[in-house]
Order: sequence, then C-alpha cells, then structure tokens
Amino acid sequence: MGDQMVALQSQTCAGAASANAALNPPLPTIRTLDTTDPELARQHVLSCHPWIRDYVPLEPGKSFLHHRSEIRLERVTLTRSTFSHVRIVSENRDKIVVVLAERGWRSVAGTGSPVISDSGASAVLVPRGRSIYVNGPNGTGYVVSVPRTEITGRFDLALDHDSRPHGLDLSSPAGSRYRATLQFLWQQLGSLAVACNPLVAAAYEDVLIHGLAALIRPAARERGHDKDRGPRLVNRACELIRSRSDEALRLSSIADELGVSLRHLQAGFRRHLGLTPQGFLQNCRIEKAYRLLSFPAPGDTVTTIALACGFGHLGEFAGQYRRHFGESPSDTLRLQRSKLN
Repeated sequence: MGDQMVALQSQTCAGAASANAALNPPLPTIRTLDTTDPELARQHVLSCHPWIRDYVPLEPGKSFLHHRSEIRLERVTLTRSTFSHVRIVSENRDKIVVVLAERGWRSVAGTGSPVISDSGASAVLVPRGRSIYVNGPNGTGYVVSVPRTEITGRFDLALDHDSRPHGLDLSSPAGSRYRATLQFLWQQLGSLAVACNPLVAAAYEDVLIHGLAALIRPAARERGHDKDRGPRLVNRACELIRSRSDEALRLSSIADELGVSLRHLQAGFRRHLGLTPQGFLQNCRIEKAYRLLSFPAPGDTVTTIALACGFGHLGEFAGQYRRHFGESPSDTLRLQRSKLN
C-alpha cells in the first residue's frame, strides 16, 4: 500500500487479537481501524455493518483519513468515527440506527429532503429501506445501532419507521441526557476491564437502550398522532432554527415559512417546550459555542467561535455563557487546550 497508513486492531474479552481474528469473536468486542486507504475503509465498514451497501469517497485525489472505533455488545453496537467526506448507501430493515455528528455534520436522506445532524445539536433516526448517508469533511460522530424489537417491543412504541429520516432534538432534556450518557459510556466501555465485566456491560447496555427509547419517543408519538399538528409544527420550527442559528435569524421568517403567525409559533413553543422561540435560539447558539470550545480546531479563538455561532456582541455572549455553564468561554477553551497538550 506504499506510504498509506493502516492500523487495524480487534480486542475481545478473551484478550487482544490480530486483524485476522475469528469472524464471530466473543462479545463484547472492541475494533479500531486507522487508515488512509479508501478501499480498506470501504471493506471494513461493509464487513462491520451488513445493512451498509456502499461507501464512496466524495473528494478523490485529496488526502483521505478514516478512523473508526466500534464497541459491540450483546444488543447494541456503538461506533465513533472520524473520516473524510464520503457517501454511504444503506439498506436498513431490522435496526434502529441513530446518527449523531459530534463535530461537523452528517446528513441522512431517504424520501424527501435530507435531515442533518450538526455538531451535537441534533441526531438523525435512519429510516427503514434505502437511504443515503453523507459525512461532512473530517466530521466526527457516533452511530448507535440496536435491533428494532428492542425498542418497539420493550417500550410499546408505535414507531412508524418508514422511508423518511427523522431529526431528534438533542437540546431537549431527553436529548441532552442521552448525548451526555453516550459520551460517558463510550469512555467507560472503551476499556476492556469495564466492558468484560458482564454485570457492568449489561447495565450500561440497558442505560443506552432506555435512553434511546426516550430520545425517539417524540418521533413515535408524532407519527402516531398526525391529527395533532402542534408538536410537529414546533419540531419543524426547532429544526429550522437550529440549522440557521449561526445566521442573523428573524423568527418571523420562520413563522412565515411554516404558514403560521409569530404569536401562534410562540404559543406552541411555550406549550410544548416551556420556552420562547428566542430562548430556544439562544440555547442552540450557546450549546454550539460550548461544543466548539470543548473541541477546538487549530486557530479557534473565543471571538471566532462566538461569531461563528451567531453572537454579534462578545460581552453579551460571555455573560450568557457564564450564566449557562458557570465559567467563562476563555476558561473552557484554555482547559481543553491544556488537555490536548
């Protein structure tokens, strides 16, 4: 492979194994791939997920990177990856699959327009049947996969898991809890000493499944009650606000786009979310700022991040940030930089 970088490792509770480990090793299994070879990345992804049909780099000729770590438990498969701009074709029949971009973006399209997961603000429920999944350049994120019956059967959810992807709000209480739980359990289960304890692994797996059920419950409720337009209207408004939170956004234009008055939109937010559209917009901006400060790119400063998140007044941003997180933006950035160094 010339100067291409490849590192493939598989570990099980029976001990570390080589890349030529048995096809069905004992669970749990931790597999990691680091490569600059697009074809090896493609073969690896297809072997790990039978529901994936193709993996196509979208920037041929440019440098390519694929880093992927997978923790496979008895019922849940949890993946965290960073890779170049690619398109993935999937054919999902019997899994509940949720895509969450931690940094950058990932989109999922079935029938209709793509639904985007952007920098930890939202996740996407992958539809049944054929869908197209695109990873933004050098995006980082999670994929959680669990048998459909684990959700629909155990939690009595009437999930119309059709050909449309569905956005999942991670700024909601259930969404915030699930994102934090996912990050914590990833760190815990990444150690075989933890993952190979059957009681601990089973308990963590149950936490993941229960959290996932709570996260997708609004999608099940919405699709089961099409006559109630209120929750669907507010969910759609949240998607629009979140996708444009870094712009000089006029909430009246969101209301116009949805075909309702601004007063009607405000009433819907208060009834279903307990806050105003403006409050939701500010939460989106401040949460995004926290994520970018927590995972800074080279050259990022408090000012560039504040402006990128839609804040025009740095003093106002700093005050809101401190009230929200109990520290200044520069404190968060300095702490994360010190960890990286």
